Amino acid sequence: MPRSKRDYNKKPGRAKQPNSGINFLVSPFFVGEATLTGDGKDLAANGVKVISHQWFLKRHKVFGAVGHMLALILVAGVVIAPIFSFWAYQNIVRTKGRVLGETTTAIAELEGAKQGLSNFNLADSRDHFLRSYQSLENLNQEINRAGVAAKLLMAVIPQSASYYHLLQAGLHLSQVGYVLSGTDLNSLNQILKDGEPTALIQKIEVKLKTARPEIELAAQELEQVKIEDLPSAEQPRIAELQTQVYLATAGINQLINACDSLSQFLGADNWRRYLVLFQNNLEMRPTGGFISAAALVDLDRGRIKQLEVPPGGAYDYNFGLSLNRASPHALHLINPRWEFQDCNWFPDARLSAKQCARFFEESTGASVDGVITINLPAVIEILKLAGPIVMSDYGIIIDSENFITFTQSLVESREARASGRPKQFLADLAPLLIEKMEAALANPDQIWQLVTALTNALQSKDLLIYSINQQTQSWFDEHDWSGGLGVEPNIPPAKFIDHLTVNVATVNGGKSDYNIKQQVVYRVEMGADGYLVGNVAVKRTHQGARQLREAFSTQAAADFNYLTAQPNLSYIRLYVPAGATLVNVTGDVADISSLLPPQDLAGYIPDEFYSREVRKEQMNPEMSNTVSAQESGFAVFANYMLVEPGQSGEIFFRYRLPIKWEANGRGGYQLLAEKQPGIESDFTAWFEDSLLYQSKLEHDEIIY
Repeated sequence: MPRSKRDYNKKPGRAKQPNSGINFLVSPFFVGEATLTGDGKDLAANGVKVISHQWFLKRHKVFGAVGHMLALILVAGVVIAPIFSFWAYQNIVRTKGRVLGETTTAIAELEGAKQGLSNFNLADSRDHFLRSYQSLENLNQEINRAGVAAKLLMAVIPQSASYYHLLQAGLHLSQVGYVLSGTDLNSLNQILKDGEPTALIQKIEVKLKTARPEIELAAQELEQVKIEDLPSAEQPRIAELQTQVYLATAGINQLINACDSLSQFLGADNWRRYLVLFQNNLEMRPTGGFISAAALVDLDRGRIKQLEVPPGGAYDYNFGLSLNRASPHALHLINPRWEFQDCNWFPDARLSAKQCARFFEESTGASVDGVITINLPAVIEILKLAGPIVMSDYGIIIDSENFITFTQSLVESREARASGRPKQFLADLAPLLIEKMEAALANPDQIWQLVTALTNALQSKDLLIYSINQQTQSWFDEHDWSGGLGVEPNIPPAKFIDHLTVNVATVNGGKSDYNIKQQVVYRVEMGADGYLVGNVAVKRTHQGARQLREAFSTQAAADFNYLTAQPNLSYIRLYVPAGATLVNVTGDVADISSLLPPQDLAGYIPDEFYSREVRKEQMNPEMSNTVSAQESGFAVFANYMLVEPGQSGEIFFRYRLPIKWEANGRGGYQLLAEKQPGIESDFTAWFEDSLLYQSKLEHDEIIY
């Protein structure tokens, strides 16, 4: 049972609370790059322009900025080698052998630094960076010994000047690498083991501030390098170097801000309390899945001081709800009363976080500083890295392969439900999983993999974080870490930005989303009146099949089949530009009148938060009872689809966009396609007969 309201309000004091010994640290560093997979590669090869979210500075600022800063150093070393060999031959003939030798040494050291970074051997990388700097400095000294006049001439004579500025950039970049890799690994591990993880983040922030002037100086030097002065074979690599420096220069301030925001979020100045929601995407809901479990966590300077996972799951937070709020209409199929387990109904995850925090506060009498949402795919990735977890009381070793089937069957079993503690297994597993994460953070062989998994989860929206602190939340919004709809500050300028979010909520289908494959096709065409018309086809295929008990080797497997082979009834919402008007809806629209007879809602009150956020909500009988509304700055169109095992269903939405298109063809057209957390749809976009995109929607995409 959860704590009483009085217990929840007993905030642990920093000095008196014993240390739990469990660390929690989220690092902002991730070496990333924009890639196309599957059919996306074929499109790129055929000249179709696909711009990934990762391409924009928002992605590079946090996930890729340090990666770019270190990568550009390596690029610099490789580029400088042949160029200065050529330069040395023409301008320092008497010292040619020495110059070539030092340059070769610099390259070898930079490659050694790269290997050290890939192994997270910071001390070794720092030694390599230092030696590469010394090699390049030796080359610089050769120039200085040629005399002031010669040095000045080299800096101003057209071709020689570009080589000279490349050398200076290389010196600054080697310094950057030396500074950023200068954290002693033993010191890092000691902080994670015994100290305050936020102190490590603050230490990294100091390193970044030290490296910033060197990056800026390198950028200034590279601005004076003229690509055409260089050998044609080297020009692409120099262009890559300039791009890397540009991204690093633009991103370092964001990384510094990231350190500050994360330090605050993790309780650097005062302990923080967060509501943690575990969402099961086998039963889809707007922000990634049904809230199968919840937890309360207290963080102090990056350490978990207290962790509570109610054994009854999210339902335990209903006991203190005093108001009978009417649930959103689509949820009436399940429960006309709006309760905690259904609080994540808003596709804008920030609104869902606020609503869940409201329900929690009403139920327990305690407030929280934010909400952390973790979807099932993120838990699986962490288990892959953490390794097996022995659950002796349950007679099983949990790993990434058996976690879903065992857990789902156990918590849904008659015995678990009869006990009143169906989520006790998750309550027992959570602290063990956190201990595994703590061990991974202190292990040089695992920390980089764990950080990569966490940052990937943020990009795919399988990990979402929301803070009530406005400054911190503003930073999260800037990098789309909270799952807000339409949060994309770096869209290139255009006359019109189209938008499409397809959001699915399973409202009566067991765990059948495990077997659902979703395809979305969006086609924009010119209307007869000159206005653009959007056509969205949503197809859902149920790949499950009900089988007899004899077909399975274990009861758990049979139970899992029963849960996942249920008919799938989903409520599908489209979020499109404000001002769009519905034309028609056709296809496999489910008639739910038999499932949802008229209900007596006397005694239920409208939820004021929902009424404020969702406006002009109405059903349109002439359009297959499609619901239209205004929410989060978008027009919303919604209806139901029922798919039986082994069958497919498809709904077609047609609407007029609020823009009269005057351009010839698709020039200037841009689309922001947003991914729903917890699901990867096959997504295809057309502008009339021009194919714009065809691939899995693994994260938000800007397409033109």
